[in-house]
Amino acid sequence: MIANVLIINENGLDLSNIIENFKNNFCPIMIAESFETALRIIGNEHIDLIFLSINNPSYCYFSDFLSILKTVTGIVPLIAIINSSKQTDIFKWTNYDIDDIIPSNINYKNLLIRITPLLNVKNKILDPFAIKGYPDRKDNQNILIISKNNHKIFNNSFLKNLNITLSDTNLEIKNLNSFDLVLIDINTKNLCRLCAKIRLSNTNIPLLIIHTNKTKNLAVSILKKEIGITEIINEIENPTIISCKLNAHIKYKKLLDNFQKSVMRNIYLSTVDTLTEVYNRCFLEDYISHRESAIQNSAVLMIDLDKFKTINDEYGHTFADKVLREIAKCLKSCIRPIDIVARYGGDEFVVFMHNVSKPETELIITRLKEKISNSLFNGIHCSISIGICYINQYGMSLREAISVADRSMYISKQKEQTKLN
Repeated sequence: MIANVLIINENGLDLSNIIENFKNNFCPIMIAESFETALRIIGNEHIDLIFLSINNPSYCYFSDFLSILKTVTGIVPLIAIINSSKQTDIFKWTNYDIDDIIPSNINYKNLLIRITPLLNVKNKILDPFAIKGYPDRKDNQNILIISKNNHKIFNNSFLKNLNITLSDTNLEIKNLNSFDLVLIDINTKNLCRLCAKIRLSNTNIPLLIIHTNKTKNLAVSILKKEIGITEIINEIENPTIISCKLNAHIKYKKLLDNFQKSVMRNIYLSTVDTLTEVYNRCFLEDYISHRESAIQNSAVLMIDLDKFKTINDEYGHTFADKVLREIAKCLKSCIRPIDIVARYGGDEFVVFMHNVSKPETELIITRLKEKISNSLFNGIHCSISIGICYINQYGMSLREAISVADRSMYISKQKEQTKLN
């Protein structure tokens, strides 16, 4: 087990055994004796596992600290260490979002048994998507501040990697995707409407409200409106705490962004043929399996590029791939936007057309054949053979319709070859 470990030992417990064993197993250890030090580490380092040993988990400062941790501990295991001689300490932690509670004298083998499942769950969530794009802590952070005041709320360490854009509240909010976080002054005109607009424009961007002691109740009431505000920030709060809160929000936002991009890419790769950019065979099989029978007044076209093997042999695979890609573009331009086209295999394509008449289907086929025969594809002329199965009654399955269209296409190809001979 390899992990970046943070130990917050405010209690001053003897944790040398735990620390030594982690080091012997090549795990980097970061130790903080105060919350402020821990916040700096959390804000600037990649952490896989956090241990907490503090005097009193119920006092106010800890609650503030825990609110920061909750931004990232959805994926980072958080484990409390208690004095083994004081079993009553367990009850102090029961009301907090802690993944486990362990005694300070636990042996390393038992510790591994406890923490390994937690780390495995974390890795299953992040891999193979988010962890690959975990944001570099050296990356500059882009923050939009909507306020008429120049709030000096960040510490110097955070400011080094910070690009701040100040916005007049009367300006239209644009290009939100270029920002990592938005801060809005509590006194901003039409605040609620503005927050709702920002949230609708970007679902992942952290949206925080800056308030003072005098406007705290107002900020809380706005937060409860559930209009997409992530958190409220008191401008007189410790700059280190504010900086680390924002850094945690930004890191989490980037994880979400990367996760969504990766998921969308995997969805794309699982359904779209990367060469021709039409649906692939996997999508086709899934599409067929979810439909017991073909829809009435629909058509299935089977399309095959003539003499594609000859093109491959004479010009090579790279050239032939370009031809195939251009044929697919031409095909998509001739059918209706509501029609579905998929690569059936090799140089064969299948098209599903719903709510279409037989004359309209024949017109589309004629238009497609003429356009391809009159065009150059990577510098050469090509032709296609098309088979059709028109469905005007219920009862036929899509697989049967594809089979009929395939036989029809084969007959059409044979007739064309007979003419040429």
